[in-house]
Amino acid sequence: MCYIILSGSVSVIRNSDKRVLVNISAPLILGLNIFGEDTIHIKLLSECQVGELPLETAMEIIRTRNLWEQMTYYMMSFSKKIWISSEMLSAGSSYDLIKYQLTELMKEPEDYRNNISADLYIKNKTNLSRSGIMRILAELKKGGYIVMLRGILLKINQLPPKF
Repeated sequence: MCYIILSGSVSVIRNSDKRVLVNISAPLILGLNIFGEDTIHIKLLSECQVGELPLETAMEIIRTRNLWEQMTYYMMSFSKKIWISSEMLSAGSSYDLIKYQLTELMKEPEDYRNNISADLYIKNKTNLSRSGIMRILAELKKGGYIVMLRGILLKINQLPPKF
């Protein structure tokens, strides 16, 4: 089954460990890739307009309208987002992971960003412990590198290269 997200944002979550692979905004199509339906699931991050289309129907449309090039570019773009997310999970240090995830959080839609704490966002996307995340966030806040209110990231001033 293909899911066509016409508006809104979703998380693509790996079922094996409940790890958020990527947060992505419309327009997008999920289900044209190698992931089986039992491998991942999506979670709506905002109000979304979603349509369903059987994979066979989607492939028939791509064939008859000769949309292979467009599909290839789309799949390359989606794969790159997943690859970058995966690469960051093997970053050198906890701080490198947190720094990357804070930057990614600031790129999220404002309504989503204002409704998730920075520590939960980072915890959902990494294997870091909550206590380790909280320690680094507290130090960054104390140093004036980030501005947070009740756990919500409001602003990144400038993150230090090393921690």
